Amino acid sequence: MASIACLNPKAELARHAAALEMNISGAKGLQEVMKTNLGPKGTLKMLVSGSGDLKVTKDGNVLLHEMQIQHPTASLIAKACTAQNDVTGDGTTSTVLLIGELLKQAENYVSEGVHPHLVTEGFQLAHDHLLQLLAASKKTLPIDRPLLIEVARTTLRTKLDQKLADHVTGLHATPLSGFPIQLFDFIRAESFVFGHVADEGWMDGCAGELLRYRRAIGADQIAVVTDIKKKHCSHAITADVSVAETARAAELFLADGVVLSGAATGEAACPDELNEVRSKCSLPVLIGSGIEVNNVNLFKGADAFIVGSNFKKDGNWRNEIEKKRVENLVEKVRRMERKNRFCFSTEAFEKAQKDMKQLKEEPDNDTKLELYALFKQANEGDVRGDRPKMLEFVARAKFDAWEKVKGMPKADAQHKYAEIVNSLLKNAGINNTNTSADTSETEGKVYKIELNRPDKYNAITWEMYEGLISALGDASADRETSVTVMTGVGSYFCAGNDLSNFTRGVKTSDDLRAMADRGERVLERYVRAFIEHEKPLIGLVNGPAIGISVTVLPLFDLVIASDKATFHAPFSSLGQSPEGCSSYTFPLIMGMSKASELLLFDKKMSAEEALERNLVSRVIPNNSFGTETERMVNSLASLPPESLRLNKSLLRDVHRDALLAVNTRECALLKSRWLSDECQNALRKFMTRKSGGG
Repeated sequence: MASIACLNPKAELARHAAALEMNISGAKGLQEVMKTNLGPKGTLKMLVSGSGDLKVTKDGNVLLHEMQIQHPTASLIAKACTAQNDVTGDGTTSTVLLIGELLKQAENYVSEGVHPHLVTEGFQLAHDHLLQLLAASKKTLPIDRPLLIEVARTTLRTKLDQKLADHVTGLHATPLSGFPIQLFDFIRAESFVFGHVADEGWMDGCAGELLRYRRAIGADQIAVVTDIKKKHCSHAITADVSVAETARAAELFLADGVVLSGAATGEAACPDELNEVRSKCSLPVLIGSGIEVNNVNLFKGADAFIVGSNFKKDGNWRNEIEKKRVENLVEKVRRMERKNRFCFSTEAFEKAQKDMKQLKEEPDNDTKLELYALFKQANEGDVRGDRPKMLEFVARAKFDAWEKVKGMPKADAQHKYAEIVNSLLKNAGINNTNTSADTSETEGKVYKIELNRPDKYNAITWEMYEGLISALGDASADRETSVTVMTGVGSYFCAGNDLSNFTRGVKTSDDLRAMADRGERVLERYVRAFIEHEKPLIGLVNGPAIGISVTVLPLFDLVIASDKATFHAPFSSLGQSPEGCSSYTFPLIMGMSKASELLLFDKKMSAEEALERNLVSRVIPNNSFGTETERMVNSLASLPPESLRLNKSLLRDVHRDALLAVNTRECALLKSRWLSDECQNALRKFMTRKSGGG
């Protein structure tokens, strides 16, 4: 024994009965600590780390990993029992108690003189007999719903009170019957493709397993939306895989949508990454973090936002929801939605009708009925007449479908119709381009409105007027921008009214009067939107301007024109009268004689002439127009915004009442002109000449 002592002079030596007693006491001590955990009524233990962190649990595996066990036998038992958890996923506490009880009973026999070797042989015999018993007792059972429910019930009763376990079993088992599945539209999968390191450790992609399970429970209609480059995780191992490639992989593995997030809760995603994902992936994209009023406009390309922190008081996810924060963000998003869909042109609606012919297969009956209803609503308005009789199945179905969209504005019906057609074309693999006639966006402190119909020289339809009115109102109310800019896309600034406004759908005198009534209302509201615009309004006239795009220019606070721009207001030749308050503003800024030359005798002006007559503020060479105007606008937008508003109000208030009154008179006169034979004949003559008929 001396040689052994030399190996470790500080070792504690115990012989025979003392060593046995020490081992058994370690097992019994661990048993005493763990036995109160077992079962549904087990007590929770509070663990305190060296740094003061608290952890409350009754999970045996967690306790054995977290406790600092010094006793060698107890430590050996702990390692054996946690191995049990690694193999079966449960049973850690039960194994500790079983070992403790075996050693406790062994202690009784040894104290009565039974040799320990006989006790260990008895344990081995019991082990062998138990394995034989299990082999003889096993049964092969069908994996059906009742069996799975009982397995779930048995498992839960080991952790929860009996009544609660039975209740939870019912909740978890019911989806197998297909009932609550109908309550869900989608689930979020945090680790669908590509592994990563999360707070809780390594996370494998689960695409195959998840989709197989979805099929097994009959939930194929539930969409799977997956995170790409999930927040709070390390993606170093997939650093050579871009976020767009991750999104493409999710699409390949049949995800239904992707979630793009920042690095952590409350941190914004990267707008460039959104654009990258959009360019490589056709799935819907949700923004998963960091959305707030000040940055939501940067993510207009997203299909949805997941908002948590921003809705809470002070933007802290730990606080309660603050109603005002919710209202502010929702209102901002609604304004964005209006901007995204505003000014949807009649031309786009008509294009969608033609595009339907490209479909090789007809859509299903429900879709055809919806398209029918939207078409009728877009052209005729609300449903009229009595519902067809019971046996008139087709007519009755069409009537019911039309009635469902009752009250929907015609412009919205056109927009919805085109959206459905575009979706059908996309699903059929048919390339289709259909852009809005106008767009609006914010660029820093600048709210920009673009006339975006270059193939028609940005001529304005009635529907575009509605969109422009909405955009001007939104721009005026937007406190995040300092100035509003309006310009055109393409070679023209604006060709004025689309003359089809006065002919489309006009077949009877009643149709003509309805058109005139609508036109009077729309133009009055459109011009009023300029008069009442609160912030500085800048017009960038990038090319020829005709009609109403000329007459409203004095209502802008600054007009910058390209040297290629021209200005023409041919009202007399079309049998019409001026609008845009030009009968008041033109004589005011250029004198009666020169105003008459423009408004009465249809004089066409160059940019230099317009500058000389004070219709524009500055003329810039066309080859540098874009860069120069951008620099100037950004410089103006940097001025104090409230000062700009107040100073504009001082300047505009002098003429406000007069402008509003003139606007009303001009629109009333214009309506009467549209109804006159002289105007109708002039329009027909112009349209005939334009089409090459004379």
